[in-house]
Amino acid sequence: MATRFVRIAGFQHRYTSMKSEALYFSFPGRHGVLRIAMHGKGGKNEWGIDGPTLVSITFPRGNLNGRLLTYTPLYVENAAANAIGLFLIRSEAMPAVVEQL
Repeated sequence: MATRFVRIAGFQHRYTSMKSEALYFSFPGRHGVLRIAMHGKGGKNEWGIDGPTLVSITFPRGNLNGRLLTYTPLYVENAAANAIGLFLIRSEAMPAVVEQL
């Protein structure tokens, strides 16, 4: 469901991790990627094909106090909206950061 929200916002699927089910999305004209995954450990795409992972949405699997973790559509929508906003803010600042390296 989170992938649907980022696609509606104009992001394009760039690649899928070879080690997990993590998906990476880029935004036309921006440097960096947004990562969406369904597991507990974050990926380290520091300088991938399209730049570093600027924002990651991770939905951990498992149990919390004996109950299966579930995510409501509203929770997923809010997580995606937050990630989209952070990506746009961080990717705007990226050219200046890259020039300093």
